[in-house]
Amino acid sequence: MGVNKKNIPGKVDWVINDSCNYRCGYCYVSNESKNAGHKVEKYKFFIKGFQRHIPRGWNFNLVGGEPFLHPDFFDIVKSLIKSGYTISVVTNFSAPAREIEKFFKITEGKLVLFHASLHLEYDYPEIFLKKILSLKKIYPNFNNFFVSAVALPEKINYLEEVYRMFREANILFKMAPLRTKDDQYYNYSKSQQEAIRRVNRGIKKTINFKKLLNTEGKMCDCGYKFFLLSPYGEAYRCNPGSRSKNGYLGNILKNNFSLYSKPEVCKEKSCYILEKYTIYDNNSMLKTL
Repeated sequence: MGVNKKNIPGKVDWVINDSCNYRCGYCYVSNESKNAGHKVEKYKFFIKGFQRHIPRGWNFNLVGGEPFLHPDFFDIVKSLIKSGYTISVVTNFSAPAREIEKFFKITEGKLVLFHASLHLEYDYPEIFLKKILSLKKIYPNFNNFFVSAVALPEKINYLEEVYRMFREANILFKMAPLRTKDDQYYNYSKSQQEAIRRVNRGIKKTINFKKLLNTEGKMCDCGYKFFLLSPYGEAYRCNPGSRSKNGYLGNILKNNFSLYSKPEVCKEKSCYILEKYTIYDNNSMLKTL
């Protein structure tokens, strides 16, 4: 039902809207931004821009906000597939089951990754898992699915229990490092890091997550085989430092967009775009492409 991730030539993280129905206390995105209501308008113009500039076969990772809240969400997905692209999505999994079923039907054979975020302030893991298992009964061959939860320092031990619950159900689960309001990674204690590593099998050992994600001065595919796209068509090689002049790629809706012709040296102190170079499968929770 899914796509072989190794055959994907490139990837776009497309922020189709910034609206979210959750207000998690640990979210680094301000509630003011979530209430702004910015979303992709006249998506057909975006599709034309993609057809001009983005090679067929690229993967469009639809993110938000909560992408299922976009009024044209399903039409956007259909148009991308019709144009020769594959689909991924990052969602809080709050959409009704019938909408998720509809998404599976539309993306059958073209879905690369379904990333469901478990937020403990809004969801009980048992109910979250029950919803997943009911969907898998309908789509038993659907394997490109994983769940993540933010590794809140006070919830680390509990999340290890949650991990075991999902593992017993054969559902991939990982902890995501907490980003603080000043857009930095939380400095976990040694015991907390060990607990997170026990869950995130495949992530190499480090003293701190920030060292794992320190990419400054290294060659990077951002801007070449990956970029971030805003609801207005503004394209950046990565985030957050990409807002500088060094990371701007132009506007996909205008005649000033272009990708790099080769990998470039990373100018950021830390990498925040984990999804740009990772894939998830049943053999390892995290692999470098």
